[in-house]
Amino acid sequence: MTYVILVWRPIIEKKYAVRRVENIHRAASICIGGALKITLSQALKVILYEKPTELVCKQLAAKSTLRLKKSSL
Repeated sequence: MTYVILVWRPIIEKKYAVRRVENIHRAASICIGGALKITLSQALKVILYEKPTELVCKQLAAKSTLRLKKSSL
């Protein structure tokens, strides 16, 4: 899910993009966790020991940006 975060970095600051990523992530979490569709997203994250999607995306984008800046020196 996060392999395109570097490309999406400017867009991930917008709420609609975060909601879209969270919708995709929720569908995957329901399949992985075997939960019902009515299960709350926050409950799924607790059950599966996951960090909030928005924070993970921002963290990966920041790490990738730093890595690219170091490699271009």
